[in-house]
Amino acid sequence: IYHNIALMLLYTFSLYFMTTRVFGEEVAIYTSLIAPITPHALSFLYGGFQANLFTLSLIQIAIGLILDSRMRIYVRLPAIASLSAIALMTHIYTWAQYLLSMSIAMIVTTTITICSKLFGKKIKIKSVQTLLGLASFLAPGVAMEIVLEIFSSSRRIDVAWLTMQVLSILRNGLD
Repeated sequence: IYHNIALMLLYTFSLYFMTTRVFGEEVAIYTSLIAPITPHALSFLYGGFQANLFTLSLIQIAIGLILDSRMRIYVRLPAIASLSAIALMTHIYTWAQYLLSMSIAMIVTTTITICSKLFGKKIKIKSVQTLLGLASFLAPGVAMEIVLEIFSSSRRIDVAWLTMQVLSILRNGLD
């Protein structure tokens, strides 16, 4: 029962570390004050989901390392890979949800960057970040449903068709 104390300290530190890299020190201080008392964190403790909370902490530290430009990549990469491997072995479902949602965010960001360069129109990054933030609440659940659907049936996703659909939506949205 005492491991929850160490787990909450790790969770608070991981949120502070990641938030410092993304939003800066001012926001990170408030995040670390609020993190241990959120319903999200408390439900993990009361529900007995310690492995899930531990994996979230590891993934948030890894995200903070990914976004930390002060360290060289050859120093960060082994730490990121190790944290990801430990998270994979600790709680595969949380790891898969974060991996899929981060992959979706990278695909959307890359697509928007390419489209803005191809079509010569400037897209406001703040609006994209806001949309990605809102989508991040839904992305893990939707991504897991997609993965379960793919593996439960033997259908494959047509990546070329999906890419063309995204590009046509972005092209029509920019006009």
